[in-house]
Amino acid sequence: MRTHHATLVAISLTLFGTTTVWADDTHINRDCDNGAPMLEVNHCASFKFAEADAEMNELYKEKLASAKSPASKKRFRDAQRAWLTFRDKVCLYEAGLDNESGSIWPFHQFGCMEFYTKRRIDDFKVYLKCTTDDCP
Repeated sequence: MRTHHATLVAISLTLFGTTTVWADDTHINRDCDNGAPMLEVNHCASFKFAEADAEMNELYKEKLASAKSPASKKRFRDAQRAWLTFRDKVCLYEAGLDNESGSIWPFHQFGCMEFYTKRRIDDFKVYLKCTTDDCP
């Protein structure tokens, strides 16, 4: 049970509609498997996704800044945009539509998005470690 009320920070993501991510970390239990009420579990899942998304965005900016040419920068930007579309559509496929799943849908949707975002973080870390001329 919450001991205080905190303002939820809403981050909108465009899938095929708008989904709200709660990124207030003052009271959300980050253990999504602890048997908490569904609302708390959904908040936890959205927070974990928001953390992964923030890390990915920082690595994206770092890689973009290190691009060797304007053409390379454009290809990287285009690839990331395509990847975001891919992730969102795969997760919509895997989690289904929110009106088909009930109150557990945010947990599945954010869990899926966190999973793929963490995989993308791994890609970015590999890109950033490469220092030879044949790096992407």
